[in-house]
Amino acid sequence: MGEMNGTEAKYAEHLGLLQFAGEVLLFKFEALTFRLADKTAFTPDFYYLDQNAEMVLVDVKGTKKGKGKRSLKRPYTEGDAAVKIKCAAEQYPEFTWLVAWLGDDGWCTEQK
Repeated sequence: MGEMNGTEAKYAEHLGLLQFAGEVLLFKFEALTFRLADKTAFTPDFYYLDQNAEMVLVDVKGTKKGKGKRSLKRPYTEGDAAVKIKCAAEQYPEFTWLVAWLGDDGWCTEQK
């Protein structure tokens, strides 16, 4: 388990508030690793159990502002991270896979 960066720490605070509200039963940081292929693994930043006890895996990303005055922030992914979460979602469809980023109006998610 690594240390959280600033964005991950903010997402942990967000999950803590959802837990307090009863929408999240529990959450953990970098607690699960999924084998995708020989010598290839993926560790999502968080997993949590929602109020229905369904497991949700979340990869938290920083943001990059698009071009233009009115463009929205979008998650910024480097290297093979986008491919890994897509492969993980395909290989382990029994879980919900999300990418989360901090947008202009709060947390945004995209299901994979």
